[in-house]
Amino acid sequence: MRECRFFINKDWMIRAILQNCLSYRAGNGRRYQMDLPCRKAIELIKRYEPVKGYFVSFSGGKDSVVLLDLVKRTTVRYRAFFNITTVDSPELLQFIHKYYPDVKWLKPQATMRQAIIKNQYPPTRIARYCCGCLKECHGHGRIILTGIRRAESTKRAKRKEIEVDYNDRTKIFIHPLFSWSTQQIWQYIRTNNLSYCALYDEGFKRIGCGLCPMQTT
Repeated sequence: MRECRFFINKDWMIRAILQNCLSYRAGNGRRYQMDLPCRKAIELIKRYEPVKGYFVSFSGGKDSVVLLDLVKRTTVRYRAFFNITTVDSPELLQFIHKYYPDVKWLKPQATMRQAIIKNQYPPTRIARYCCGCLKECHGHGRIILTGIRRAESTKRAKRKEIEVDYNDRTKIFIHPLFSWSTQQIWQYIRTNNLSYCALYDEGFKRIGCGLCPMQTT
C-alpha cells in the first residue's frame, strides 16, 4: 500500500521537491549576491598588504564595522585606530569600548573647541577644516584601509578605490568597500550577525562627530 501511495502522489512529491529547491535558492540568494563583493574586497586587502601591516581607520560606523570584519577574515597584519574628535556621541564611544576593545584610540591635534576658536567660525559643509586636525592627522607613511564608499556622496564618487593623500603624499588610502551600496552594507551586517551602534536604530544616517555639518537624522 505504501508503494501505491508513493506512485499515486508522485506528481505532488515532485512539486514539493521543486518548491523546496526554489525556497532554498530564494533564501540563499542574498548570500550568493554578497559572495562577489566580499571576495573582491578581501582580495584587494590581501593583495596590497604592507610590511608594517595596515592602518585600519575605524570610526565605529556601519561601514567600519563591515571593513574590520572583512580584514579579520584574512591573515593580513593590521591595527585598527579610532580618531577621537572630542565631540563624539556617548553612544558611539560606548559601542566601540564594548565591542571593539582592541581598537586603539588616537587623540587629535586640537579639540573641536580649540579649532573653532582658532578659525573664528564653526565648520560648515563648504569649510570642513575640522577633519584635518581631528581625523586626518594620523597615519603618516602608512597604507590606510577605510570604509569610504562612492555611494555616500557626489564628492566621494569622484574618488578612487586606491589613492594617495593629497596633503600627505606618504599616505596611501585603500577603500575595499568603495563599490558597495548601503543595502549591501546592512545585508552583510545582518547576515553575519554583527553588532552596530544603536544610533542607527534611532534614525541617524551618519553617526560621526556631533558637530559634523554632514550629519543628518
